[in-house]
Amino acid sequence: LIFNIYPNPANNNLSIQLNNRNDATVYLKLLNSNGFEILNKQYNNDEIQLDVSNIPSGLYIIQLNDGNTISNKEIIITH
Repeated sequence: LIFNIYPNPANNNLSIQLNNRNDATVYLKLLNSNGFEILNKQYNNDEIQLDVSNIPSGLYIIQLNDGNTISNKEIIITH
């Protein structure tokens, strides 16, 4: 599963562009630096808009799962 995240670092909103979703439902997890799950949602579109304004500043991992592949990317949230 290939995806791009912008902006990174993020302030209030985060955009995730999926490049090869193939109409599969995508499960998104936001994990903090200790691996604790902060957010868990599912999407059926190629672009995800995520409001991170209520999430504390820090280093996080975005994990996307399309049922076949799990992909991770680090993001930084700053306020």
